[in-house]
Amino acid sequence: MPDRDPAGITAFLAAHVVFEILCLDAIRQRG
Repeated sequence: MPDRDPAGITAFLAAHVVFEILCLDAIRQRG
């Protein structure tokens, strides 16, 4: 696995952002 893979890094960041949004959304709905 290469150290710098633009496509992989972009996909990882996108997945991380989506995951955070989903978590924050769930917390807001519970509160």
